[in-house]
This record gives sequence, C-alpha cells and structure tokens, in this order.
Amino acid sequence: MILGCFALTASLAAAFVRWELRVREPMLNLAAKFGTTRVVTAGLTGFATMLSLTLLWTPDMPYWPLAFWFYGLALSMGWVMGPGTASVMGAVPAQKSGVASAMNDVTRQVAGALGTAIVGSLISTVYASKIHDAVASLPESSRIAAEDSVCRADAVASTLPAAQGADLMHAAGIAFTDELGIGLLVAAVAAVFGAFAVRRWLPPRPLAVATDVAIEPSDEDTYASIASYGLPHSLS
Repeated sequence: MILGCFALTASLAAAFVRWELRVREPMLNLAAKFGTTRVVTAGLTGFATMLSLTLLWTPDMPYWPLAFWFYGLALSMGWVMGPGTASVMGAVPAQKSGVASAMNDVTRQVAGALGTAIVGSLISTVYASKIHDAVASLPESSRIAAEDSVCRADAVASTLPAAQGADLMHAAGIAFTDELGIGLLVAAVAAVFGAFAVRRWLPPRPLAVATDVAIEPSDEDTYASIASYGLPHSLS
C-alpha cells in the first residue's frame, strides 16, 4: 500500500521469503561440515542484520532494495531452520522422533505467538504516536481510524480533498516505516540474544542417540550418517 502495490503484486514481491525452503538441504550439508553451532549462529546474526536494516526504509524507496532484503532474510532463515530442526531430531532415538517433532513445532508456535504479540503491540503503539500530530485536526472518528492502521489511514485519506489526503498518506507512510523499523529492531535484538545462546549451548553436532537402533557394521553410510550428523530419515 505504501508503494502503491495491489495485494497480488505485494504478494509476488515478497515471494523471496519462501525461497528459504529451497536452501534448507544445502544448509544441512554446511552444518555437517562446519557444525550446527556455527551455521545457526551465522544465520541468526544475518537475520538480526536484515531486521535492523528496516531502520533505513523510507515510504518512497524503490523495490529492488526490498528484493535484496527479502532474499537475505530468506537465506538467513534457511541457515537457522534446517540445521536447527535436524539438531532437535538428531537428539532422540528413532522411536521418539514424534516427540522431538512435536516439541520442535510447539517451540516455534509459542515463539511465533509471543513475537507477534510483543512486536505487533509495539508497532501499533509507535504508529499511533507517530501519526498523531498529522491527524489531530481531523474529526474524532477519522482520527481514531487513521491512528489505528495505515490501511484505515488510506481509507480516510480517500475521503479528504486531494492535497489533504496526500499529506495524510505521506504522514502515514513515514509513521509506518518508522514503527516497522523500531519493532523489527526489537526482534533483531532477540535474534542476537538467540545467537549468543546457540553459541553457548547448542552442540556442534546433533546428539545422535543410536543405542536403540540396530546398525550393521558393514553399513558404513548409515553409521557415518548417525555418527556425524544424526539419525537419517530411513531410521526415523
């Protein structure tokens, strides 16, 4: 909306985020070579860097910096999610892989809910305070609507004279990019703390628990997979 894109155009513009699904498998190979700790720490550091860059966003910025930003964000996510999941799944014997998968899903869902609630509330509060002066002269109903979200500010602007509506959308755009930068900076700080935690406590290799799995000595590939990285899919 800030860049004048329709919903479909905006969705296609953000499609780079889904690219992280494509890079999970190569990241597993990197984790096997350099260690899960290093790869996940690098991913969280890159993730925090990309989130911090939103402080530089402006309402009239072109799309290409956003494209690179989405690309970098997706790459960082891939460095974290693939090796992180493999680390969880490789820490339990095969018969308990369902428990590990459930715990992995629960932690993601809880963290996602908390992150959305905290960062979302912060963003909403900052936006309302940033746009307050620009809508102070509007009728109360219009002022409350414009302070609620940038979408409702656009709806209010469409009912105003052209010049006044343009001024309102400009103010809403600045408030939106400012609040987004501040909110995602908080998320970046959380990612940095996560990187320190990973560096301190995450084992460089999944704690492969293979005591309950019968392994033939001749099956060198299977044994190497368990010893170096965790239980292979065929045993889970």
